[in-house]
Amino acid sequence: MQRGPTDPVEKGASEGAAFRASAHASRRGPTLIVIAAVAVLGVAILARQAAPPAPTATVVPQRSSAAVVTSVAPSVVPTAEPTSVPPPLDPNATPHPRSVTVRAAAGTTELVPAGPTPVRVSLTLPAGWQQMSPGMYIKKSAPTAVGPVSSPPDPGLSISAWRIRDVYLYPCRWASQVYAEQPSDGRATGLADALAGFWGQDPNQAPFYSNSRIAPLASKPRPATLAGKDATYVEVLIPSDFDFSQCDAGQVLLWNTADGSVRTALGPTEHDRLWVVDVDRGPIVIDASSALTPSAEDQAEL
Repeated sequence: MQRGPTDPVEKGASEGAAFRASAHASRRGPTLIVIAAVAVLGVAILARQAAPPAPTATVVPQRSSAAVVTSVAPSVVPTAEPTSVPPPLDPNATPHPRSVTVRAAAGTTELVPAGPTPVRVSLTLPAGWQQMSPGMYIKKSAPTAVGPVSSPPDPGLSISAWRIRDVYLYPCRWASQVYAEQPSDGRATGLADALAGFWGQDPNQAPFYSNSRIAPLASKPRPATLAGKDATYVEVLIPSDFDFSQCDAGQVLLWNTADGSVRTALGPTEHDRLWVVDVDRGPIVIDASSALTPSAEDQAEL
């Protein structure tokens, strides 16, 4: 695999997401990854439509020490249905409790990734955000007074860090505890393949466009770097017609950690940008999420 370029940064309003970061190594204490800013400038990825085909994320090299994550259409469109069959709905599944959020002060703060790890992530938090856990901050979307009745609720924004143990192969039928296979070497590339393999999707192919209404879609993993460290980049989408009523306890669980934390999907149209970063004691995942078509204000904040 060809090593990717450097960290994604802003290129222009017509191009994809930008994620700027820098690293600071300390002689004492945990490894520190510093996220200077996240700027989202327009997204056109993973549209769940029969035509045209859904684009996937790539990393475009630049002349400078930066790289830009953009979206391009795949050259091959698979037409076959996924061969794997999901477990049946578990009517007795116990829902995971919703975390209580507290108001977070604006300014420099720290993410403590869920799951045992010496790594810490530092970021600059805008005003109006809330802390859901030591490793996750969210900003809830404002209610809209008008709009189509069929429009799903906006999932809002989130930024989080994780040390993942298991990736649910069927996030909608998570009570079955069927997990994606991961290589034993514990590298970021293997974890990224698992994150791109929901519902038995081949991470080396474009998503299944006629996939089930209870299956997330994911892009093909791409090499990248974050904060000067090797990383693999994946995008995950909860489609707008995702039927949460057909999921165990009405929830979608994307992954879990060794300390019992779970990543619960925030709602339809949730678009997650995942950087799987090789650090001490195995990879961590930086997750920046928004609606598939966020407002200009949300784009600027994220």
